[in-house]
Amino acid sequence: MTTLFFLVRHGRHAGFGERLLGRTPGIHIDEEGRAQARRVAPKVRAFAEAGQWSPVTVVASPRERTQDTAAVIAADLGLPLEVSGAFDEIDVGEWAGKRFEELAHDPRWRIWNEDREHARAPGGETMAEAQHRALEGLGRLATRYDERIVVVVSHADVIKSVLLSELGMPLGHYWKIDIGPGEFGLLSREPGETCPLRETYA
Repeated sequence: MTTLFFLVRHGRHAGFGERLLGRTPGIHIDEEGRAQARRVAPKVRAFAEAGQWSPVTVVASPRERTQDTAAVIAADLGLPLEVSGAFDEIDVGEWAGKRFEELAHDPRWRIWNEDREHARAPGGETMAEAQHRALEGLGRLATRYDERIVVVVSHADVIKSVLLSELGMPLGHYWKIDIGPGEFGLLSREPGETCPLRETYA
């Protein structure tokens, strides 16, 4: 009994790469982001047909940019759209919305990037906490949707944390996984059990 997950990063949005958004509200994907989202459904459909898997639902984090991306994928696949806080962006606290050039002068930012195993965003959470809730969310979905395909639309570091767990690698290796907007990690999971990684990204 196995559930197959497509872990999709949301599409691009205006100002991408300029600020650390975190849970900043009101951020929507742009036309390039929509084009990236439209490329996901054909890959899901092709994989489903080749492996006789049946896509069942699309799950998004509560952020607008993930829900925008998920809505495109869900419409293309003719699937329902769910929202789950388990896959929300890491809470970066007081850093939310700050420009990266500003963060470069904050010594806490250096610590955050050098010690993802233990560092906590000021007023926010650790990457380990985000990893824990995401893995628990996958476990719940695996129980609900046995032997089906579930598309989960989330955020780069959340997806990286899950993939690192599946690979048995520490969070400090987050930089070794590159997952761009609209790209995805593919993995299988049994209820209550971590399964081997199938692919890292496509």
